[in-house]
Amino acid sequence: AGGSAGHFLAMKQDSSLWGWGYNGSGQVLPGGNWQLTALVPVAPGSKWKSVSTGYSYTTAIRKDGTLWAWGDNQHGVLGNGVVDDQQRGPVQVAPGTRWKSVSAGTWHTVGIKEDGTLWAWGETRFDLLGTGSLRYSIVPVQIAPGTTWQRAVAGRGYTLAIRQDGSTWGWGLNRNFQLGDGTNADRAAPIPLPSPSTWADVAAGGTHALVIRADGTLWAWGNNTFGQLGQSTRSSVPLLLLLGNSIVTAAPAAAPGSAAPLTAWPVPFGSAGLQAQLCPWRSGPAVVALLNATGQVLWQQSLSLSSPRLLTIPQTGALPPGLYILRFQQAGQQATVRLIRE
Repeated sequence: AGGSAGHFLAMKQDSSLWGWGYNGSGQVLPGGNWQLTALVPVAPGSKWKSVSTGYSYTTAIRKDGTLWAWGDNQHGVLGNGVVDDQQRGPVQVAPGTRWKSVSAGTWHTVGIKEDGTLWAWGETRFDLLGTGSLRYSIVPVQIAPGTTWQRAVAGRGYTLAIRQDGSTWGWGLNRNFQLGDGTNADRAAPIPLPSPSTWADVAAGGTHALVIRADGTLWAWGNNTFGQLGQSTRSSVPLLLLLGNSIVTAAPAAAPGSAAPLTAWPVPFGSAGLQAQLCPWRSGPAVVALLNATGQVLWQQSLSLSSPRLLTIPQTGALPPGLYILRFQQAGQQATVRLIRE
């Protein structure tokens, strides 16, 4: 299933394709009413493998591996060699080729052929397609020839992708830190992205991104104007997202009185450092660690616990401002607390 800018498409279990929503550019059903308030079949009789919706257009791969596109084509996103907002489609992209995946963005489209090569087209607005020459193309053009890819997603003028070897790459617009490389410099060609762990999946929003790493953790970076990163500040590098954890600020807080596995508070009276109370799940070895927002371990201590213990961590007093994570692990269980140093 996919949805973007008010239109939605989904496949049933029988591989038929259905759509609904805004259809002003024929992005759901070419030639249909501008507003579709009920599900309608798209290309009845065809069997589909995947679908991706962009801004006012749609791309989809049939079971036979052919790639099709329809909707608004003013940025050349349909890949048929034409720039025309009246070119509704559906049109076949690069006839004679077979495709493994496709991702429709705002002004450009990226697709991976069955041989693993990566191709892109469109991007007539910012000319950051990924070829390295700051040129656009209204037909598929290969990105980084000689490489093979397993996943690629298109955002609003930028692309994130995973090579077959598991390395991660990004290019395009970066003014909101959406590439996650620690800068806000636009990139005309793929650059390697810092990642201590292999990516399993990635999603590109308008100006922010989410990734699931191989260990199952969820990370985010980029624009955070509306809280889309799931935390209080934006980030120019991948930030680990956590659920149900306390936030410790620089202001003094009362000592914890609960039996939560991990609680923490600043050392009182302005002293440097942090105090944490560890309440073990059971008697035995445990590990407590301090990580930065990218998941790098800054400090770690192993200890044996049989009852709650108060621990002082002076290393936090010298940390630069930013977001950090205190992690407590024991017997296959884990508790974490977010720390914000102002």
